[in-house]
Amino acid sequence: MKKAMNACVAAILALACLPLAADDAAVARIRMVYAETAAAIARVQKGGEGGLYANELVVNSRNGSWRGSGNYVKKAVFWYADPPKFALAAGKKGESALAKVEVTETAAALTTYAEFLYLDGEPVFVFRRGGGDGPAEERIYFQGGRVVQHVGGAQGTQAAFDPLPLLREAAYWQEMFLLTFGGSAPASGKEHAIDTWLKGCMAKDPSTQGTNACLAQALARWDGEMNRVYQELNGRLDAGRRSTLREAQRAWVAFRDRELAWLGEFYGKLEGSMYGSMLAADKVEVTRKRALELDSLLDVLAQE
Repeated sequence: MKKAMNACVAAILALACLPLAADDAAVARIRMVYAETAAAIARVQKGGEGGLYANELVVNSRNGSWRGSGNYVKKAVFWYADPPKFALAAGKKGESALAKVEVTETAAALTTYAEFLYLDGEPVFVFRRGGGDGPAEERIYFQGGRVVQHVGGAQGTQAAFDPLPLLREAAYWQEMFLLTFGGSAPASGKEHAIDTWLKGCMAKDPSTQGTNACLAQALARWDGEMNRVYQELNGRLDAGRRSTLREAQRAWVAFRDRELAWLGEFYGKLEGSMYGSMLAADKVEVTRKRALELDSLLDVLAQE
């Protein structure tokens, strides 16, 4: 970084200044987003309206003696602008609603703290404090999965820094955030073809009418996919397990009908066209989840 700055000042390589200027602009934008997010969180913590909500996940909340550590507790706070279903209804990724995650971990006498800042579903900043070598602080700025600035940490770590573990952890907290709403994803981590189609459909016509039409088609596609997977699974089981599967599927159909009736009554009492889209999205998710559950059983059989 220092050599690049010297090169720019000396005008030896004028083009070398361009990446640096772009990185500086990225860092400035991230800092602005961080400040705005911190201010919104502060307003919420004081009982005001900050435009953000919070979910909390606590490991060992009763502070029981942890094997190998003694006292242990880990707490993650997820700050988000809206439930993921709103983002999905708008044609965005569910995790794009997540703004920031704060993670505090205490094991015996050692406490570490980390913050993960997200922008449009992508990690853009990580702050870390504490660790085995003392309370050193570290700040890493990202753009498109690339480190654009690394400040602090142990001396000499910047040059040898590997961002992949941090990016994986950032993605892990996004997954945990979605799970706090009962979200699910294919075990392979790949996006299903129907999900890809739905995003493209809603992107073409993001209006309420267009969104509802896309969701109705997605529901039909997921229903067809669920039936296809069910028939394939049924054909690969012995007689005893086929009978049990049929009973389980009938019970699920009864559950689906009652669940959708309840959701229809719930959203039907609310005013606003967006609630119709939310109901449509919920209908899709109920069938989608069942299709993926059955498909995961096929994966198990394939491994035998």
